[in-house]
Amino acid sequence: MANEARHIQPVGAKRGNYSKLNPQFAEIVDFFCSSEEDAERLSDSSIRSSASKATQFFYYLQKKGLMSFDDVREDDIISFFVKDGKPVYETSYRYRLSEFFEAVSGKYPVLSTFSAWLPYVRVTRKNIQYLTNEEVCLIKNACGSAESDLPLLCRAVVLLLLYTGLRGCDVAALTLDSILWESSMICLGQKKTSVPLTIPLPTVVGNALYDYLEEERKSDSRSFFITATGKDFKSSDVSYCVKKVFMAARIRQNKGDRQGSHIFRHHLATRLLEHEVAQPIISQILGHTDPVSIQAYLSADMKHLRDCALSIEDYPLCWEVAFHA
Repeated sequence: MANEARHIQPVGAKRGNYSKLNPQFAEIVDFFCSSEEDAERLSDSSIRSSASKATQFFYYLQKKGLMSFDDVREDDIISFFVKDGKPVYETSYRYRLSEFFEAVSGKYPVLSTFSAWLPYVRVTRKNIQYLTNEEVCLIKNACGSAESDLPLLCRAVVLLLLYTGLRGCDVAALTLDSILWESSMICLGQKKTSVPLTIPLPTVVGNALYDYLEEERKSDSRSFFITATGKDFKSSDVSYCVKKVFMAARIRQNKGDRQGSHIFRHHLATRLLEHEVAQPIISQILGHTDPVSIQAYLSADMKHLRDCALSIEDYPLCWEVAFHA
């Protein structure tokens, strides 16, 4: 898979705003896609994301009547991000544009100036309903209980998510060849990045996978996981297994509770951070191609966040404030 040719279609080609770009702007988007494809620095999805955001940015300039880089001023770039004093896009948008400008600045030096003009965008993060230690214990108990009526399929899928942090789409795409039993390894090509990934197969996961294969799986398909109706697995089937296990564990049954498979990936990352595992190693385990990706998990590293907390002993509160109901 690693040696297969990569052919990344310019984002929005034949549809959307890409087809509306003038020749100069379209040429830059094409150059970015082709040069990054050859360099293999970024995953296909990252290339598409940066190119898509650049396309939207260039189309915005066109609608303002700015058809050449010589016409663009700093205020034009700032106005793309800020409207009526409020940010229009999040910091990830700024990051992707900066990545795009820097990548093509060798051929288009003026874009280095554009990168310097990008305004600061305040980082905003949603509160994440991450897995608690109590929930993890309940999940393990549900998956290991002999009295539970949980299908072996669901047990295997959730334990795989819990102990490896694999993406749901990668779990769904596993084949019989993905599990290297003799070496206790899992080998796959990641759906999101197309980058090969090899990680250890924990014993508890291997046992669950083996039980599923021997006692429940009945199919000639090369796909590892098969639905009850005999079809190959999809990401939605992974989500179904997660919900089944949560129901058996009697957790997260309220409306709005987060039940997606990604919470297991988040749990593994924060757990490794808490145990002082180096960030590059965590990125390697999770299959990240972009080292910045690990930063999204730092906000849930409670152990080290507590180490950063400052004492308020020198700032006593009055009785009314401290004990206000």
